[in-house]
Amino acid sequence: MNEKIGKYNRRNSCRGCHSASLTSFIDFGLMPLAGNFVTKEHLETVSRYPMDLAFCENCSLVQIPNVVSPEVLFSDYRYLSSVTNTLQNHFFDFANTLFERFDLNSERLIVEFGCNDGVLLKPLQDMGVRVQGVDAAPNVVALAEERGIPIINGYFGSRIAKDILSSSGPANIITSSNVFAHIDDLDEVMNGVEILLASDGVLSVEVHYVGELLKGFQFDTVYHEHLCYYSLHSLDVLYKRHGFSMFDVEFLPMHGGTIRVFAERELSGSRIKSDRLCEALRREVEEGITDLGRYERFGVDVKNYCSELKEFILKRVGDGRSLSAFGAAGRSTILLNYCGFDSGVVKYIVDESPFRQGRYVPGVGIPIVSPQVLKDEPTDDCLITAWNYRDEIVSKSQYYLENDGVFLIPLPEIEVLKR
Repeated sequence: MNEKIGKYNRRNSCRGCHSASLTSFIDFGLMPLAGNFVTKEHLETVSRYPMDLAFCENCSLVQIPNVVSPEVLFSDYRYLSSVTNTLQNHFFDFANTLFERFDLNSERLIVEFGCNDGVLLKPLQDMGVRVQGVDAAPNVVALAEERGIPIINGYFGSRIAKDILSSSGPANIITSSNVFAHIDDLDEVMNGVEILLASDGVLSVEVHYVGELLKGFQFDTVYHEHLCYYSLHSLDVLYKRHGFSMFDVEFLPMHGGTIRVFAERELSGSRIKSDRLCEALRREVEEGITDLGRYERFGVDVKNYCSELKEFILKRVGDGRSLSAFGAAGRSTILLNYCGFDSGVVKYIVDESPFRQGRYVPGVGIPIVSPQVLKDEPTDDCLITAWNYRDEIVSKSQYYLENDGVFLIPLPEIEVLKR
């Protein structure tokens, strides 16, 4: 492939606290954009970008210093929240939680930035709550509009916050799910929250938890679209700089381990910090999540683990077993590229999203196909690259196991699933 190095900018200060105390602890080398599933005619012109992870010794925020333009990342965004049952159920349950816990009604307003196709806002709207979405990807904005969701196409910040405040009044809840990871200018987003949130309002943010990334060697969740990897300590520093205080946290299994953090204005002070938040903050210190040495050991462990996984897969292929993969998510792009599993190793990769079918995994050129192909042209082995959805995938694919197919789970440890 005639690959090229794309344009990017490198930060020399922390996104969360502006400290210059950034230390790189793992280097992935040149990687393609994880969500840039390409058409066949663009296979030979895939751009790669240098990618490393750095730790802020001041606030403990883990981050990718190299920044690719959001217009490049999200102009053709192929991630839809409504594709998997797991995500649909997750957001439906969250909608009920918000409705009941914060006494939502037809007079109260909830704003979600990075709302995708409206998978959270739609059930809230059906409950009679006023909703407003914001999303930067034009293609998913169109899908949300088709569902009747009021939505603004753009990046949430001061300007959009003022527009919503003017047209709809203050928001009682502002929420985002797995969006804070994508943001380079965190201050501008928090400025928007400061403008729009009601005096007694709640900010609810879901982010992939760096503690689970460390425990499970989740190197495959590191990609240019995900600029930040949060601990509670790093979120606490960011929030306090903008006059907010955390009061509760929930630990969720989504995306390999997620935290849902609730915060309010510090001046409000109407909510007591939960015991589980205080305990989680204490546990982070005990587990070294605020210590650079823990991350440096992670970098070494990931390299060793990838060597082990590569040897395991290539031996099975070398023994004559054909191989496919399941789940063309961003993490699959990283896993396949970092381990060097190209189309000569992996015959095809199954994905349920029609937005991705017919395209190719960037960097390795593996064709993305519908689940029907696994029925019609089954391989001996199938690597579940979307391992965070393993239970749903295995449940839907019993026919594959019943016909002597073998699922291989790469993380958090190598696992072989047979009939």
